[in-house]
Amino acid sequence: MDDGLKQRLIGAVVLIAVAVIFVPTFLDSGGRRVIDLATKVPPEPVVIAEPLELPPPAPPQVVRPAKPLDENYAHPEAELEADITPAETSTKSLADRVPQRAPDISSSGVPTGWSIQVASFADGKRADAFLQLVRDKGFARSYVRQGDVAGKPVYRVFVGPKLSKEKALEEQATLERELKVDSLLVKFAP
Repeated sequence: MDDGLKQRLIGAVVLIAVAVIFVPTFLDSGGRRVIDLATKVPPEPVVIAEPLELPPPAPPQVVRPAKPLDENYAHPEAELEADITPAETSTKSLADRVPQRAPDISSSGVPTGWSIQVASFADGKRADAFLQLVRDKGFARSYVRQGDVAGKPVYRVFVGPKLSKEKALEEQATLERELKVDSLLVKFAP
């Protein structure tokens, strides 16, 4: 196509665009549009205050006094005597058959517990494998804790905790016999 023809076509397109934009403003015979600036807020509601009558407060119910400290803690390790016959069961109450020894309480008010350290590993995978062996032997309440010795991680396998030191010592003897290990009895730290 010829350059002159291109220039004429572009000029015609520009003139048509200008005409489309500005001609309607010249031909508008309606004048200015008026916009209503008045607000349409409804009137303020009328509120009638009526006094609210409440029934008189009920007197407090009787509050029982708190239990003594040794009755607030359960004794999960307390076991019933194994040699009780059915005839003796009816004559002895449950309180007579369960030892009534309160657990030792720490200075923060938490019962003191005992755990048995069964093994110690430098590798976490070996500690987890040994933990599974301990659980397979019937010691379900067992866990692994990570610590540091001389800046290196150490993984310790524990069984417990027990509230009674006597029960923990019995379980320690059982562990050493079944797993053929030397174990340590340590205070449980949550």
